Amino acid sequence: MYPQLVRFLITGGLATALQYILLGVGTTQLGWPAALASGVGYMTGSVLSYVMNYFYTFACNQSHLQATARFYLMVAIGWSINTLTMAVLVDAIGWNKWLSQIIATLLTLTFNFSASRAWVFRSR
Repeated sequence: MYPQLVRFLITGGLATALQYILLGVGTTQLGWPAALASGVGYMTGSVLSYVMNYFYTFACNQSHLQATARFYLMVAIGWSINTLTMAVLVDAIGWNKWLSQIIATLLTLTFNFSASRAWVFRSR
């Protein structure tokens, strides 16, 4: 499990970097609320995450049809956790968007790794 977790963290780190870039650009350049910018970044990063997790992290042997359907159900739940966390912490309470995003990332990271390993990319 340890090597798989390391690969998951590398993959997630790249997808998260993309999300954070879009959070910064969305809030500073486009005037979007933090929850919207973070949510758009999360979905954009999910494409990179799927490809890397399928081939690199989990070396999945499922069809793309099955893996993609499961992955995007997981992403929808993770996106909801992320966006709700940002909406509450930043938009409702007024916390710093970067601190809030770190908290949201840790929550979704825990959920996504567990779901990916146990269900989404589980080997037959």
